[in-house]
Amino acid sequence: MNTAAHTNKLDLSCKNLQTIPPELYEESNLEELWLDDNQIMQLPKEIQQLSSLKKFSIYKNQLDSLDVLCQMIQLERINASVNKLSSLPELIGNLKIFKF
Repeated sequence: MNTAAHTNKLDLSCKNLQTIPPELYEESNLEELWLDDNQIMQLPKEIQQLSSLKKFSIYKNQLDSLDVLCQMIQLERINASVNKLSSLPELIGNLKIFKF
């Protein structure tokens, strides 16, 4: 996915995505990712490969869990509002700098 090849920000909002494109996980220098207003139901474990990701917005999707994000200690900001979350994972407190 060369849309992020020369930038550290990527906005894939309003693309009617049901899954995160697998080639996105190759973007090791990606610091900000917006996936707002799509139909994503699950965050795959591969998202943890985005080791530089600091800001992640997945507002207005179909997520029911954020468990996979708990290992991403570099995250500083997450927007996951307007999803199907009934609770936050207990381990989310392991993130050092966290603004929800």
